[in-house]
Amino acid sequence: MPYNEHVAIIRSRNLAQGVVRRTRGSCGIKVSGVEIPEDISVFWNIDKEKNGRPFEIRFSSSKWNDADARSWLKDNGFKYDVFTPAEPKDEKAPCYTATLNKSEKTLDIILHDDIGFWGTQSKEFTQLLHDNKDVKIINVDLNSHGGSVFDGFSIYNNLRAHPATVNMTISGIAASIASVIAMAGDKIDMPENAMLMIHKPFFGFLMNMDASDLRKKAEALDKMEKGIIAAYRTKTEKSEAEIASLMEAETWLTAEEAKGLGLADSVSEEIEIKNYFDFSKYNYLHTPETVLNKFDVNHGETTLDIVEPPVLKTGLEYIVDYVKKSLNIVPPNKKEIDMPISVEELEKKVNGLNDTVNGLNDTIGNLKTDNEALKTENKSLKTENDSLKASVSQINAAMQSQTEKTREDKFRDFCNGLVTEGKMLPAHIDQHVATLIDKYRQDEKEFTDEKKETPRVDEFKNFLNSLPVVVPVGERQVANKDGSPPASTGKWTDKKIEEAINKIMDEKKIGYADAVIEFGKQNPTVDILNN
Repeated sequence: MPYNEHVAIIRSRNLAQGVVRRTRGSCGIKVSGVEIPEDISVFWNIDKEKNGRPFEIRFSSSKWNDADARSWLKDNGFKYDVFTPAEPKDEKAPCYTATLNKSEKTLDIILHDDIGFWGTQSKEFTQLLHDNKDVKIINVDLNSHGGSVFDGFSIYNNLRAHPATVNMTISGIAASIASVIAMAGDKIDMPENAMLMIHKPFFGFLMNMDASDLRKKAEALDKMEKGIIAAYRTKTEKSEAEIASLMEAETWLTAEEAKGLGLADSVSEEIEIKNYFDFSKYNYLHTPETVLNKFDVNHGETTLDIVEPPVLKTGLEYIVDYVKKSLNIVPPNKKEIDMPISVEELEKKVNGLNDTVNGLNDTIGNLKTDNEALKTENKSLKTENDSLKASVSQINAAMQSQTEKTREDKFRDFCNGLVTEGKMLPAHIDQHVATLIDKYRQDEKEFTDEKKETPRVDEFKNFLNSLPVVVPVGERQVANKDGSPPASTGKWTDKKIEEAINKIMDEKKIGYADAVIEFGKQNPTVDILNN
């Protein structure tokens, strides 16, 4: 059962009607006399004549909790056979299921989740393959809209390296890096309603980066793209340039289109999609509305050309109708009925209704015009809002940079004070400042709104303060304001002193502080501040 939806089964599914459609709300069609809100999904059985019967109602767990969903069903008079609450997602548990058939040496894997950070990570998946390295056939049911490029590459490479035959079925969607994983199949099958999407790789987080960092990221993305293209080219005869062009356009492929490019080997009959995803974490980047309606948990079709059949007669009603027809029983009122209204009066009423309809059409036209104006204004406000967000982000980045610079200056002043006291060599200032910054970042992860305690920083400061004084008073110096070591004052250099202290640590198997004391004993006249 999907972890992102509560499911209420209101009637048994009609397996004879093989087509299933999911709608956002009831598309204007009342279900059991109730108009379904747009934030609830309804699943329909549709026959060839476009008659439909709803059989499931689903509630997104991001918007509905278990109790509220049950209350809504009760308040609106829905009787359901089974109610299954959304399963809580354990972030530490693997996000796939695997079934091993030892006698036939087959491994069936259902991979219906994100790839990497939010879902299936390569470590657990690779371990699964390693633990089952003797199987002959691996059947993978893939339904994922992608995720981490590196986790995806790892899963793809390990599936390719496994000696078993890999049968890949894209049962819903294989988008982004999930489309690369699909290429690991020796045979790739796509049902008619499945889709495959390819696009250029991108970094989702590019905060606090200068131009050099961004150029490095761009170079890394170019290398990732070449690796992705290489995976696709194991299946298609298209050139590298042609594939790159399709990726540049972010191409969504139907099963038939994927087969035409060689990215799928076969197209099977349409099947019911078992799991839906929350595309909002990717801000719906370039995703067509039709794809969201098909695969996103928060979307669904808003119109369906279907008719919900009336409730069938009871068995007794059928018997009564059959007896009446057999005995040719005609109700007494089945005679010619006098027209209760004249033709002229009827024409007047019809004309009046036509005038009313025309007036309503004019009103609807005006409302459409007003709606377009509101859409234009909303688009302008959105553009202005995006600009303000960008400005705020720049200001926050500048403030963050200034805050970190101030923090580093404080740590450097602290270390300079220890140099003045004779407890630290100037050459060690940068090293200890870096350590203090790292420990501050570790402490920062545990900050609360009420407390911003720094136990790791305080502990390291106490350690540095506890170091013995090993530098004579007259020879103590502080590093220059620009952070560079002080000028040379003798024949010993900091590097030589450091090498001598490290040698003492190795020979005597003692810590840094004890080694400094030992060095002072062995060289009482050495000018240890010399560069």
